[in-house]
Amino acid sequence: MPATPAEAPSPVAEPEAPARVHRIELAPYLPIREVDERILFHGGQGDTGKRAQAFYLHDLERRGVYQALGYPSALQYAVSGAELSEDMAGELLLVGRKIGGLSRIDLAFAKGEFCWSTFHALTKVAEPKTQEDWLAYAKTHSSTEV
Repeated sequence: MPATPAEAPSPVAEPEAPARVHRIELAPYLPIREVDERILFHGGQGDTGKRAQAFYLHDLERRGVYQALGYPSALQYAVSGAELSEDMAGELLLVGRKIGGLSRIDLAFAKGEFCWSTFHALTKVAEPKTQEDWLAYAKTHSSTEV
């Protein structure tokens, strides 16, 4: 005999899955060799690795650490020392320079709300005062449209 609505088991709500957060330790002002090691370590580690490389390349640039490593610029270090393409090196340096003021975008990226292409595009157009608007836009548009 089929269960009547009163006898039907109540649906069990599945607990909401926690947001996927990519945890990476980003520590500024590390000794020169450690900055170099972290940039190299994070290469080839996907989107999260690119975020770490952007952070450390910016730190290296801001402190002039590239000079102590024997390079005339952070870009030259990234291309020759870290063996990145010139395009990727420029992209990572741009992101590193901008992301400090875009904490909400950085957190959304860490939670896996969008991919590196969208993250990179957002750092090109967003400002601290407009980041919420850009985040809303990015949720409904492709990285190319951002």
